[in-house]
Order: sequence, then structure tokens, then C-alpha cells
Amino acid sequence: MVEVKARMETAQHILYHILIEEYGAKQTGMQIYDDKIRLDVKSRVDLTLISREELEEKVNDITRKKLGVTIKTYSRNMIPQEIDVSSVPSHIEDIRIVSIGDYDTQPCGNRHVSNTSEIGVYRILDIRRNGRDVYSIQGTVTN
Repeated sequence: MVEVKARMETAQHILYHILIEEYGAKQTGMQIYDDKIRLDVKSRVDLTLISREELEEKVNDITRKKLGVTIKTYSRNMIPQEIDVSSVPSHIEDIRIVSIGDYDTQPCGNRHVSNTSEIGVYRILDIRRNGRDVYSIQGTVTN
């Protein structure tokens, strides 16, 4: 069985891609625990009004596509222009890029599954407003 943290981290990448595309969100933080993962984002859309079940289903629709997950390390000056690395501190020269099929590509130093079919079922535990336009989404994965 694939490590739970790797499963949650890959699911969180999918969730974040949805939040960017549909709600214009920008990540401000994250934390991985043993049994859950928290994603902090800034969004002008009130994310507490979004249906948890609908958001879960969007994530799970992608996981069911059985997309391959690849990791490649680039020197900062060799990263393709379409990949946003603005969140990576400027003193870091070698940057790991995680790609989930053709669906999502972003920098990340954490562990991931090798295929989205290994994630299981993503569940949202909580969506909370932490301040003006700042939200935390806690989720987990089940088999």
C-alpha cells in the first residue's frame, strides 16, 4: 500500500488545480499530518459556500482517470516558462516539478503516488475561513 501522506499530497495537487481554475485561488500554505492534509488558499470567492461533495467529486473524477505522476528536477534557469515557480524561494536552484498526466504541473518537494489510481477516495473534512479571502481546506483519503 502506498504511503497515506503521498496519497493525500497528490490529491491535494488535484484539489489545488481545481481551486485555481474555477475560483482563482492562490496557495498561501499547507500542512501534512498523519491522517489529513490542510491546504491554505487566498480566494475572492467564498469557498465556505461551495458544496464539499461537489468539490470531492471533481477531485475523485480526476483520480479515477488513472493518470501517471512523474517527478523531474530542473535547474531554476531550465524550467519551462509555463510552470509557475514563484512560490519557490529564490535561493533554491534545483526545483522538483511534479506532473499529474497532462492535468497539473507544479513545484513540490513532497512524496507522491506514481498513478492517481493509488490515491483512493478523497474526502473533505472541513472548509474554514481564516480571515479576509483566506481559507483552509482539510482533507483525507480512504481506500
